Amino acid sequence: METVSEIRFIPIKEKEGHVGFCDFLFENNILFKDIAVHKRRDGLGYRLVYPRHHVSERIFVRPQNKKTQEAIDGAITKFLNANFFKKLPDLHSGTKMLIPGIGEATFTGD
Repeated sequence: METVSEIRFIPIKEKEGHVGFCDFLFENNILFKDIAVHKRRDGLGYRLVYPRHHVSERIFVRPQNKKTQEAIDGAITKFLNANFFKKLPDLHSGTKMLIPGIGEATFTGD
């Protein structure tokens, strides 16, 4: 089973499903850095978007099979749900909440 550890997440103000960036250690051997984190279109977790641009000083690595990708996505989703995007209780208009990395927000929905 693939192991993902030492996860670090940097949240950003959400834009088109992009919620932040993460770094993590895979199999205690490969460090992945600056991986974009997006909400899945089906709303069930998160998906990672790996850098694609060629820059001479950097080497980009991506999972090469679906099993590895799913293991990494699952570990990151579990980490984010436990530490950043917990399900919120029923909120009423005007309720204030603190969002890590973004600051205070006021719920305006009904």
